[in-house]
Amino acid sequence: MNAINEYWATLSRRDQAALFICSVAIGLAIIWWLLLEPSANTLANQKLSTQSTSESLARVREMALELKEYQTGGGPKVSSAPLSELIDRSLRLRGLRMSSFQPVREGEVRLRLEEAEYGKVIEWLYQMEYEEGLQAKELTVTPTRTSGRVSVSIRLAR
Repeated sequence: MNAINEYWATLSRRDQAALFICSVAIGLAIIWWLLLEPSANTLANQKLSTQSTSESLARVREMALELKEYQTGGGPKVSSAPLSELIDRSLRLRGLRMSSFQPVREGEVRLRLEEAEYGKVIEWLYQMEYEEGLQAKELTVTPTRTSGRVSVSIRLAR
C-alpha cells in the first residue's frame, strides 16, 4: 500500500485527476456489465415470459368456456338436411368439386376431392365439423404435383 501512495505522490495533479476519472469510469463500467445489464436482461425476459404466460392463460380460459358451452349443448348444431345435399352445397360454396361420392351406411358417406386447394379444404373441414356437426372418421390427404393442391379421401358421419 505504501508503494501505491508513493507512486501517487510522484504523479502531477493532472495525471492524478485523469487516473481518478478513468478509475471511476472503469468501476462504473464493471458495475454496469456485471450487475445492472444482466439484471435488466433478466427483467426483460421475465416480462416477456409473464406476457406469454398471460396470453396462454387467456387462451386456456377461452377454450375452457368453449368446452363448457359445448358440453352444455351449445356445440355445433347437427343439420337436418340430407348429407349429400349438405356436402354438395358446402363444397360448391367454397369452389371445391368432389370426384366421387359413396354412401357407406345411414348417416355416413365417403367422398374424394381431386386437385383441391389445401386452404379451402381445411376451411371446408372446419365448417363440416364445427358448424354442421359432422365428424371426419377417416381422412387421407395426398399432395399433388401442383403446389398448394391436394387429393383428399374422407369418410364423414353424423
